[in-house]
Amino acid sequence: MAGNTRAGSNYATSALYQFGTLLGGVSYQRSYSATATQWAQNFQAGGAWQVGPVRIYANYTTLTVTGMAGAPERRDKVPDGGIVYQVTPTFQLTAAFYDDIASNLGNRPNANGHKVTYYAIAEYYLSKRTELYAQVDRNGLSGAYMTDPANIAALGMARGGNGVTGASIGVMTQF
Repeated sequence: MAGNTRAGSNYATSALYQFGTLLGGVSYQRSYSATATQWAQNFQAGGAWQVGPVRIYANYTTLTVTGMAGAPERRDKVPDGGIVYQVTPTFQLTAAFYDDIASNLGNRPNANGHKVTYYAIAEYYLSKRTELYAQVDRNGLSGAYMTDPANIAALGMARGGNGVTGASIGVMTQF
């Protein structure tokens, strides 16, 4: 939009600090639509602690997305955490969770829901670029998440379903 410096703009900032085996950080981002009539912002704070071959991490994210004029703001609060265990230099195990507590999904009033994701991954590194992996995950939904079109499509679920479990194995090569 001519003359509007916010239209289509984005700004972000972050800070990290490491002290020995502890790492902490915060970040903030805000993006405006092409007409600057809507915006989305997120704030994150988290940290990790390396204890020998084990890394423990936790994070907290908030997300706010405005809707069209008169629609309520969507708000998400997402605590998450996990553990990574480097069993050997070539074998790693990871287990983690995300807990998305949403209000006004789709910018609809009182469309509140809860999505909890758990996953575990085993990775075997054949080289610096190539690995074999196996993973399993579970997404559990409640409230408005059970009827939210974006999540239903992304997870390949039937409307009103309360969860889906996935698993995969494969080879990954980085170029």
